Amino acid sequence: MSVLKSFAIVFSMYSRVPMPQFAWKDKDMRYVMCFFPLVGAVQGGLFFLLCFLRRLPVLCGITDEVFAAAAAALPVFVTGGIHMDGFLDTVDARHSYGDRGKKLQILKDPHAGAFAILYGGLYLAFGFALAVQAMKTVGDAGGITDGTGGLPDWAGSALVAALIPVLSRALSAASLMWRKSAKHEGLVYTFASKAQKKTVRVVNFATVVAAAAAMILAAPFTGACSVAVAFLVYLYYIKMADREFGGITGDLAGYFLCICELLGFATAVLI
Repeated sequence: MSVLKSFAIVFSMYSRVPMPQFAWKDKDMRYVMCFFPLVGAVQGGLFFLLCFLRRLPVLCGITDEVFAAAAAALPVFVTGGIHMDGFLDTVDARHSYGDRGKKLQILKDPHAGAFAILYGGLYLAFGFALAVQAMKTVGDAGGITDGTGGLPDWAGSALVAALIPVLSRALSAASLMWRKSAKHEGLVYTFASKAQKKTVRVVNFATVVAAAAAMILAAPFTGACSVAVAFLVYLYYIKMADREFGGITGDLAGYFLCICELLGFATAVLI
């Protein structure tokens, strides 16, 4: 029962998917991070569905920009913007150029600063532009199938893009399990401290390997490049978090997830 409750908790916290409501107990949080990548699977699955719908002749009258707007809005629609909030808070904190204490204080400030607004706008604009390119590529491709029952080229690239949210969340969860926390408070710290760490680490490692392998199998060159970008962003993230904040926080994990997804998506679309 605690496993099912962990599943419900992670979707209640990190998505807009309706879940049963109940009082959270420590034992219910032991496996929360095991299920975190499944939220990315929902987001990725909806993106792939949009790509498939773009290929249907009956919908050919809908422009690429309309599909792209829906695709660019998916991360906010699925998650409620919780990770974007972490991205914006982290941008403000880093651009304060203050000491570690000041940066951690800014992360807790509910107000948005000028840099959060600026970078938030740039992030959404870049995401929309990439989504337009993705939909144009899907629309200009061949048929829905390749004629032999295998995946057409558009589907391979779309699968890579759809799996990026899974890989990014698996890496984000891994950072919470393996890296030190910058502060001993907050819901993310609670999830990490109450976790059955051995089990969660094994599941996270398996998820990272499975997601990376699936991306490479779906489109070998594009997938390998996207996986490489994700790991490079992860290395940058943990070094930056340790150097500037003294460890990982929920906001920093959200910052990483947003950057990883945007650059991974860019790689899948442009290569």
